[in-house]
Amino acid sequence: NNTLALGDKALTGPVVRGDVATLRGHLDAIADPMIAETYRALASATVGRAEALGEVNEQTARELRDVINPAVEFLSEVNR
Repeated sequence: NNTLALGDKALTGPVVRGDVATLRGHLDAIADPMIAETYRALASATVGRAEALGEVNEQTARELRDVINPAVEFLSEVNR
């Protein structure tokens, strides 16, 4: 109901708060790979919306994406 009534203003949760530690904890706790991929996809979309709305800055969005997409972080390390 909040999403229908408020749109993007209804966004809540660790991504919108920029809470990298909680996001990492959630992903560590998810045992089922399919559920983890779904969580990653939804979190990734939320980072994009939160950044577009100014809820998280570019640095925080990057940190969140590094947790959501560990392969990207690994490749960044390899390419340094």
